[in-house]
Amino acid sequence: CAAVGYITEATGDATCFFKVLLCLYASSAVANWLQAEFDAFFDAKYTPRWTYRFRILCTGILLGGLLVCFGRLLTISSAHGECLGFDSVHLAFACVVVIGFCSGCLFGSVAMVVGEVQLQHLFMVWVGVSCAGLACIAIKFITGFGPFATAEQVDAFFFLVLFWEGAG
Repeated sequence: CAAVGYITEATGDATCFFKVLLCLYASSAVANWLQAEFDAFFDAKYTPRWTYRFRILCTGILLGGLLVCFGRLLTISSAHGECLGFDSVHLAFACVVVIGFCSGCLFGSVAMVVGEVQLQHLFMVWVGVSCAGLACIAIKFITGFGPFATAEQVDAFFFLVLFWEGAG
């Protein structure tokens, strides 16, 4: 959400907040729908190892790379002290759509695993997810990420988020 607020401020467009969230969550929902529709096909055709590699490893690596690209896009614009231009905004939206799709793929896979977890362990899953959210908030404050952040602060924010994603 910090990046959504940053884009909203950087574009000077109040409706940008909703547009970015729509791109993020709509593409995530599409990924979940596609998984539900085609899961049986891929499970029958490929081994669990290949399915895991695609669902978890490929989407995770793509998500990490996109976070770096997204951060770099915002850094380039803030380094010049200007609002995001038309092309930059559309590039940012494209990044957000693919980030949402990858997140949806990962969340869909996690949901299958969590579905197998016994009820008493769901509390620990909730604690883990909550701690991850708190860690992202802490990273925002540690790096000073915000609408008026320097290019170095924006870089630091996205690289720390990427590290946090990789560590998780």
